[in-house]
Amino acid sequence: MINKLLFDARAITPKPCGVRNVVENYLAEFSNEQKIYALINHNSPVIDNKNITYIRLHKSFSRFNIFFDAPLISYFVIRYKIKIFISLHSFIPIFSVLPKKTFFICHDIFSAVDKTFFNKRGYLSSLANLYMLMITELSFLRSAKIFTPSMAISKTFKKLKFYKKNKVIVINNGIRSKIFKKLSKLENQFLYIGNYRRYKGCDLMLEAWNKSKSIKLENANLKIITNEILKPFNYSEGFFKKNRIDIKHRVNDEELLKHRDNSQFFIIPSREEGFGIPLLEAIQAKGIIICSNIDIFKDIINKVNYKKVIFFENDNSLSLIEKLEEALQKKNYFESINVEGSLLNLEKFYSWKSSYKILLDQIL
Repeated sequence: MINKLLFDARAITPKPCGVRNVVENYLAEFSNEQKIYALINHNSPVIDNKNITYIRLHKSFSRFNIFFDAPLISYFVIRYKIKIFISLHSFIPIFSVLPKKTFFICHDIFSAVDKTFFNKRGYLSSLANLYMLMITELSFLRSAKIFTPSMAISKTFKKLKFYKKNKVIVINNGIRSKIFKKLSKLENQFLYIGNYRRYKGCDLMLEAWNKSKSIKLENANLKIITNEILKPFNYSEGFFKKNRIDIKHRVNDEELLKHRDNSQFFIIPSREEGFGIPLLEAIQAKGIIICSNIDIFKDIINKVNYKKVIFFENDNSLSLIEKLEEALQKKNYFESINVEGSLLNLEKFYSWKSSYKILLDQIL
């Protein structure tokens, strides 16, 4: 058992998202074998585990404010005689006193290098990008090792000044085991899970859905599950009603599982991704998947040998229209494919337990 291990787990926010999923699963795996401390937000939901000592911080202590929280984190490091510090998709508090064994789990660097990431902030978007680039760079500088979920994302790190190849370790994300319920699939229901940022491709999907002339697609429904609280891209209520689009905001895990089990088709239109947990979940739900042909998606599909999938050309709405219509035409064929072998591969290659073991070996 490791003593004196502190996690910055402030990426556990009240809203459901992929990053929160990753952090909660790593905490769960570590706490099965280790006694740990975890820094969390004032309003973070928690895993009830006797091996986790939670340090709940005031709302003014944000994981993005590397200046303000430096004295406080230094205090906890010194008080608990911390030997290992791990930032779980937060940033390294670079002005804090930290142990030599300081590690950074970095999902992606889109907020630092994607110029469209903060478009909602208007004229402040460039400043937000610059700030995120700075704290990302300095997090890389102070980390003994950086862990990331895919080779594709590790390649993007080359854009950083303080990138060092020998410090970056790829550890795939996992997926939770689930008990399959025998729910009937809703006829011609398509499901999208994600936010509205450009890299997720939700705008591309809505454009394709709106422009398709397929008679079959006119009888289909699109369900959007998002952690956003607003309608996407300023479309009117009439647009969603006309196009049979239903949006669910910030559903809990049980509701999300029900929506996945009820859906026949899964649209994953990302222009780029850090990993692709929604893709793993779509495979787990035995869905017919229409996804962009980005490298990380192709790698996952090939690794588990999943056959119920159609790739469309990345960032091409016309290609997506074509593949949505093709999915409906081939629905009966796809439904006849046995995917049990792929599900076994999914558990074998994308297990949180195996990810934890690899991470543990790297930090010791």
